[in-house]
Amino acid sequence: ATGKLGRVRTIHATSLGWMQHYATHLIDYSMWLNDYSPVVKVAGHIHGRDYFGAGESHPSPGYFMGHMEFANGVRGLVECGTFTPEQEPGIHFWMNAGATVVGTEGVARVIVGKGWEAVTRDGVFSDYDVSFDGVKDSIPLHLEVADWLDDKTRLHCCRGELACHGFEVMMAICLSGLEHKPVDLPLWRNDDVTARMLAEVPA
Repeated sequence: ATGKLGRVRTIHATSLGWMQHYATHLIDYSMWLNDYSPVVKVAGHIHGRDYFGAGESHPSPGYFMGHMEFANGVRGLVECGTFTPEQEPGIHFWMNAGATVVGTEGVARVIVGKGWEAVTRDGVFSDYDVSFDGVKDSIPLHLEVADWLDDKTRLHCCRGELACHGFEVMMAICLSGLEHKPVDLPLWRNDDVTARMLAEVPA
Protein backbone atom coordinates (compact mmCIF):
# COMPACT_ATOMS: atom_id res chain seq x y z
CA ALA A 1 0.00 0.00 0.00
CA THR A 2 2.95 2.39 0.60
CA GLY A 3 4.38 1.65 -2.85
CA LYS A 4 7.75 0.55 -1.47
CA LEU A 5 7.68 -2.62 -3.59
CA GLY A 6 7.20 -0.55 -6.73
CA ARG A 7 4.78 -1.94 -9.28
CA VAL A 8 3.61 -5.40 -8.22
CA ARG A 9 4.41 -7.98 -10.88
CA THR A 10 3.72 -11.43 -9.40
CA ILE A 11 2.12 -13.04 -6.34
CA HIS A 12 2.88 -16.67 -5.41
CA ALA A 13 0.67 -18.19 -2.69
CA THR A 14 1.08 -21.73 -1.36
CA SER A 15 -0.32 -24.12 1.24
CA LEU A 16 0.45 -27.71 2.18
CA GLY A 17 -3.28 -28.12 2.88
CA TRP A 18 -5.36 -29.41 0.01
CA MET A 19 -7.57 -27.49 -2.38
CA GLN A 20 -11.03 -27.46 -0.78
CA HIS A 21 -9.47 -26.53 2.57
CA TYR A 22 -7.14 -23.76 1.45
CA ALA A 23 -7.30 -22.66 -2.20
CA THR A 24 -9.95 -19.97 -1.70
CA HIS A 25 -7.89 -18.55 1.17
CA LEU A 26 -4.82 -18.32 -1.06
CA ILE A 27 -6.85 -16.69 -3.81
CA ASP A 28 -8.25 -14.24 -1.23
CA TYR A 29 -4.68 -13.46 -0.06
CA SER A 30 -3.66 -12.80 -3.66
CA MET A 31 -6.65 -10.56 -4.38
CA TRP A 32 -6.10 -8.59 -1.14
CA LEU A 33 -2.39 -8.13 -1.93
CA ASN A 34 -3.40 -6.89 -5.40
CA ASP A 35 -5.99 -4.34 -4.28
CA TYR A 36 -8.86 -6.65 -5.31
CA SER A 37 -8.28 -6.38 -9.04
CA PRO A 38 -10.50 -9.12 -10.54
CA VAL A 39 -9.08 -12.26 -12.11
CA VAL A 40 -9.84 -12.37 -15.86
CA LYS A 41 -8.15 -15.59 -17.01
CA VAL A 42 -6.71 -18.74 -15.45
CA ALA A 43 -4.75 -21.80 -16.51
CA GLY A 44 -4.82 -24.75 -14.15
CA HIS A 45 -3.38 -28.16 -13.41
CA ILE A 46 -4.82 -30.81 -11.09
CA HIS A 47 -3.78 -34.40 -10.47
CA GLY A 48 -3.93 -37.14 -7.87
CA ARG A 49 -6.86 -38.76 -6.09
CA ASP A 50 -5.35 -38.46 -2.59
CA TYR A 51 -8.33 -36.61 -1.08
CA PHE A 52 -11.24 -38.11 -3.02
CA GLY A 53 -11.70 -41.04 -0.62
CA ALA A 54 -14.92 -42.09 1.08
CA GLY A 55 -15.77 -39.87 4.01
CA GLU A 56 -13.48 -37.03 2.91
CA SER A 57 -15.23 -33.81 3.95
CA HIS A 58 -13.29 -31.63 1.48
CA PRO A 59 -12.89 -33.73 -1.69
CA SER A 60 -9.87 -32.45 -3.60
CA PRO A 61 -7.21 -33.51 -6.05
CA GLY A 62 -3.87 -34.33 -4.49
CA TYR A 63 -2.24 -31.30 -6.14
CA PHE A 64 -3.83 -28.07 -7.37
CA MET A 65 -1.99 -25.31 -9.24
CA GLY A 66 -3.42 -22.28 -10.94
CA HIS A 67 -1.97 -19.35 -12.87
CA MET A 68 -4.12 -16.23 -12.60
CA GLU A 69 -4.14 -13.15 -14.79
CA PHE A 70 -5.57 -10.12 -12.99
CA ALA A 71 -7.29 -7.26 -14.81
CA ASN A 72 -4.45 -4.89 -13.84
CA GLY A 73 -1.81 -7.12 -15.45
CA VAL A 74 -0.44 -8.72 -12.27
CA ARG A 75 0.10 -12.48 -12.50
CA GLY A 76 -0.61 -14.87 -9.65
CA LEU A 77 0.24 -18.48 -8.91
CA VAL A 78 -1.52 -20.60 -6.28
CA GLU A 79 -0.47 -24.10 -5.18
CA CYS A 80 -2.07 -26.54 -2.74
CA GLY A 81 -1.44 -30.12 -1.77
CA THR A 82 1.17 -32.83 -1.94
CA PHE A 83 3.56 -31.35 -4.54
CA THR A 84 3.58 -27.87 -2.99
CA PRO A 85 6.85 -26.56 -1.49
CA GLU A 86 6.92 -25.74 2.21
CA GLN A 87 7.02 -22.07 3.16
CA GLU A 88 9.49 -23.06 5.85
CA PRO A 89 10.37 -26.38 7.54
CA GLY A 90 9.11 -26.99 11.06
CA ILE A 91 5.95 -24.90 10.88
CA HIS A 92 2.66 -26.59 11.79
CA PHE A 93 1.04 -28.19 8.71
CA TRP A 94 -2.00 -25.88 8.56
CA MET A 95 0.11 -22.79 9.27
CA ASN A 96 2.67 -23.66 6.57
CA ALA A 97 1.07 -21.32 4.07
CA GLY A 98 1.70 -17.83 2.79
CA ALA A 99 2.44 -15.56 -0.12
CA THR A 100 5.39 -13.88 -1.81
CA VAL A 101 4.90 -10.59 -3.65
CA VAL A 102 7.49 -9.52 -6.22
CA GLY A 103 7.52 -5.89 -7.29
CA THR A 104 9.75 -3.79 -9.51
CA GLU A 105 11.56 -2.38 -6.45
CA GLY A 106 11.30 -5.09 -3.81
CA VAL A 107 10.01 -8.42 -2.54
CA ALA A 108 7.79 -9.20 0.45
CA ARG A 109 6.79 -12.53 1.97
CA VAL A 110 4.28 -13.44 4.65
CA ILE A 111 4.03 -16.85 6.34
CA VAL A 112 0.77 -17.58 8.16
CA GLY A 113 2.48 -19.40 11.04
CA LYS A 114 5.47 -17.11 11.47
CA GLY A 115 5.33 -13.50 10.29
CA TRP A 116 6.63 -11.42 7.40
CA GLU A 117 9.72 -9.96 5.77
CA ALA A 118 10.40 -7.45 3.01
CA VAL A 119 13.41 -6.30 1.00
CA THR A 120 13.07 -2.85 -0.58
CA ARG A 121 15.28 0.04 -1.65
CA ASP A 122 14.88 1.38 1.89
CA GLY A 123 16.31 -1.75 3.50
CA VAL A 124 15.31 -5.10 4.95
CA PHE A 125 12.32 -5.30 7.27
CA SER A 126 10.76 -8.20 9.13
CA ASP A 127 8.54 -9.16 12.02
CA TYR A 128 8.78 -12.82 12.94
CA ASP A 129 7.36 -12.42 16.41
CA VAL A 130 3.85 -13.05 15.08
CA SER A 131 1.78 -16.11 15.90
CA PHE A 132 -1.66 -16.89 14.55
CA ASP A 133 -4.41 -16.07 17.05
CA GLY A 134 -7.90 -16.87 15.82
CA VAL A 135 -9.53 -14.48 18.31
CA LYS A 136 -7.14 -11.52 18.20
CA ASP A 137 -6.67 -11.72 14.44
CA SER A 138 -10.43 -11.52 13.81
CA ILE A 139 -10.82 -8.18 15.64
CA PRO A 140 -10.06 -6.05 12.53
CA LEU A 141 -12.74 -7.99 10.61
CA HIS A 142 -15.33 -7.14 13.29
CA LEU A 143 -14.20 -3.52 13.30
CA GLU A 144 -14.81 -3.40 9.54
CA VAL A 145 -18.38 -4.59 10.16
CA ALA A 146 -18.83 -1.71 12.62
CA ASP A 147 -17.37 0.72 10.07
CA TRP A 148 -19.81 -0.55 7.42
CA LEU A 149 -22.75 -0.17 9.81
CA ASP A 150 -21.74 3.48 10.28
CA ASP A 151 -21.03 4.13 6.60
CA LYS A 152 -22.34 1.82 3.86
CA THR A 153 -19.69 3.08 1.42
CA ARG A 154 -16.97 1.45 3.56
CA LEU A 155 -17.21 -2.04 2.11
CA HIS A 156 -15.96 -5.07 4.07
CA CYS A 157 -12.85 -6.89 2.83
CA CYS A 158 -14.66 -10.24 3.23
CA ARG A 159 -17.90 -9.23 1.54
CA GLY A 160 -19.90 -11.79 -0.40
CA GLU A 161 -19.04 -10.75 -3.95
CA LEU A 162 -15.29 -11.10 -3.24
CA ALA A 163 -15.77 -14.52 -1.65
CA CYS A 164 -17.91 -15.57 -4.61
CA HIS A 165 -15.24 -14.40 -7.05
CA GLY A 166 -12.56 -16.33 -5.17
CA PHE A 167 -14.63 -19.51 -5.37
CA GLU A 168 -15.30 -18.84 -9.06
CA VAL A 169 -11.54 -18.55 -9.66
CA MET A 170 -10.91 -21.88 -7.88
CA MET A 171 -13.56 -23.66 -9.95
CA ALA A 172 -12.24 -22.08 -13.18
CA ILE A 173 -8.74 -23.36 -12.36
CA CYS A 174 -10.15 -26.86 -11.85
CA LEU A 175 -12.10 -26.62 -15.11
CA SER A 176 -8.93 -25.51 -16.91
CA GLY A 177 -7.11 -28.52 -15.46
CA LEU A 178 -9.85 -30.86 -16.63
CA GLU A 179 -10.04 -29.42 -20.15
CA HIS A 180 -6.32 -28.63 -20.62
CA LYS A 181 -6.88 -25.06 -21.79
CA PRO A 182 -7.09 -21.54 -20.32
CA VAL A 183 -10.47 -20.41 -18.98
CA ASP A 184 -11.79 -16.84 -19.15
CA LEU A 185 -13.73 -15.21 -16.32
CA PRO A 186 -16.52 -14.48 -15.50
CA LEU A 187 -17.31 -18.19 -15.65
CA TRP A 188 -20.62 -18.42 -17.50
CA ARG A 189 -20.96 -22.19 -17.19
CA ASN A 190 -22.84 -24.45 -14.81
CA ASP A 191 -20.61 -27.53 -14.88
CA ASP A 192 -20.62 -29.61 -11.70
CA VAL A 193 -16.85 -29.28 -11.47
CA THR A 194 -16.49 -31.38 -8.31
CA ALA A 195 -18.43 -34.26 -9.90
CA ARG A 196 -16.27 -34.00 -13.00
CA MET A 197 -13.08 -34.10 -10.89
CA LEU A 198 -14.32 -37.20 -9.05
CA ALA A 199 -14.90 -38.88 -12.40
CA GLU A 200 -12.02 -37.55 -14.50
CA VAL A 201 -8.96 -36.65 -12.38
CA PRO A 202 -6.20 -39.26 -12.91
CA ALA A 203 -4.42 -40.91 -10.02
